[in-house]
Amino acid sequence: MGMSRMMLSALIVDLLAHSRGTRLWTRDVIGSGPRTVGGVLEQQSVSVDLIPGDLLLRSPFLMDNYDVLLISGMVTDLPIASQVISAWRRRRGKRPIIAGGPFSGYAERILEQGVDVVVIGEAEATLQELSRTSVFDEARIEIEELERIRGLMLRKNNRVVYTGPRPPLTTRDLSKFRPSCKLATHYPGYWAYRFYVEVVRGCSNFLLSPIAIETKKLYPGCAYCSVPSYWGPARSIPLDRIVEEVKCLLDAGVTRIVLSGPDILDYGRDWVSANHLLAVKPDDPPPNMDALRKLFKELFEKTGFSGDKNSIIVENVKPVTVNEDTASLLGEFFSGTPINIGVEGGDENLLRRMGRPGALAQAITAVELLAKNGLYPQVYFIYGLPGQDESSLQKTFNVIKQVMSKGADRIILYRFMPLPRTPLEDYTRKEKLSPLELELENFVKKLNYKSKTRMIGRKILGIIASRRKETYIAYPLSHGPVIYAYTDKDHRKSLEGRIVKILITNIHSDRALEGKILTIGKNIRKSSKWENLLRAA
Repeated sequence: MGMSRMMLSALIVDLLAHSRGTRLWTRDVIGSGPRTVGGVLEQQSVSVDLIPGDLLLRSPFLMDNYDVLLISGMVTDLPIASQVISAWRRRRGKRPIIAGGPFSGYAERILEQGVDVVVIGEAEATLQELSRTSVFDEARIEIEELERIRGLMLRKNNRVVYTGPRPPLTTRDLSKFRPSCKLATHYPGYWAYRFYVEVVRGCSNFLLSPIAIETKKLYPGCAYCSVPSYWGPARSIPLDRIVEEVKCLLDAGVTRIVLSGPDILDYGRDWVSANHLLAVKPDDPPPNMDALRKLFKELFEKTGFSGDKNSIIVENVKPVTVNEDTASLLGEFFSGTPINIGVEGGDENLLRRMGRPGALAQAITAVELLAKNGLYPQVYFIYGLPGQDESSLQKTFNVIKQVMSKGADRIILYRFMPLPRTPLEDYTRKEKLSPLELELENFVKKLNYKSKTRMIGRKILGIIASRRKETYIAYPLSHGPVIYAYTDKDHRKSLEGRIVKILITNIHSDRALEGKILTIGKNIRKSSKWENLLRAA
């Protein structure tokens, strides 16, 4: 059986939130999920490769030598997933297709599109068992065999079968799995992209919201968020695994690392709580300062980090864990970099009904503390929630003004979308925005545009990722808005792959800057597996 498994090969398709094939948001974000899946399969001696979904659709012959397809997608990815599934069926027939990731909340729809098996929630233990079945031994689906594995959804006799949930993986469990480092180099342009490294799995807000009790949909956490119901309570990834992964990625040529999790300040809190994961509340126990300092110190000292060649930043914090001490610690290691923080709205009563922990005053203070310690707060707000009225929206306008006055660098405004496995999953979102919602969108665009004027005159290290006629597209090394960069000199060779110093000269839009290339440094560009293969074809 071991030899037959070695003969089979699997292809992971990362749909990258491309929706219908065009990236909706920033192009340079690479999540940790597909590499985590790849790492599990590598540990089980499965030959595995990874490819972005849009590249596979442009060159479908690249799938021809694989026996099993695994698709990872976001909730917006159902249209492009359907295209990938159809292409596989045309070229690879009935060979198995497995799907997972955040869009597994739409498992029944995914199964209708032609997927054989959907992995629900945390994938590691489920995939470990799945890799020992006929799926990976013979590229064949045996329903009775799969029914014994928890964490799967599949079809049997024209009906959908859910094999049942798994308990959350413990920190000890998580230490057994290692995300693939090799597969990072399968993304074309990986040397310029942001790679997310998981530091905290799950959410510390495992309380029931008032609206969950009202609707009798007893999913924990904020009513608009599915993280707790899919990924469980907050658990810290073992330090040695994080350091090993970051070092491996940097050694492979990755330049931009994002420490990922719903709240970086949850790190290590589960290690000092009572003897149960659910004993961790959003603000109790307090942040584990010793664990956080050790994590940050080892990442900057033991991974090969070099500030002029690569960067390490953090993704998210919750207001309830930000205080003088934690803000100071974050500033000590990450000053001059962005950090995301959710305020979410201006109506205290509405947010409380949604289960949002903490008070608005605390959130506004958290933004101020982060800014005072040299970070650039990127502040999330949501609109369109059930129960929102004009009064709620006016309060949101006011709170946005307050956080901007306290040092927020950017407002990230997003429209509510009902997600599966949340108390609001059955809510029908209205199709048209109200005049006040449209005004809010325009207000935020203008604020973000104005905020970027503070960057004019700054000199920023960036990576030239691509070229459009006479303009280069650059990503700031330590993250920030995309830069449309130009140079007065005529370069015979393209500057793609160069680390450059850019003087910011103008605002391109509320999401992008313009700048002049001052100095040109080392070329870090490396070809991905697929670029090499396509050149040879």
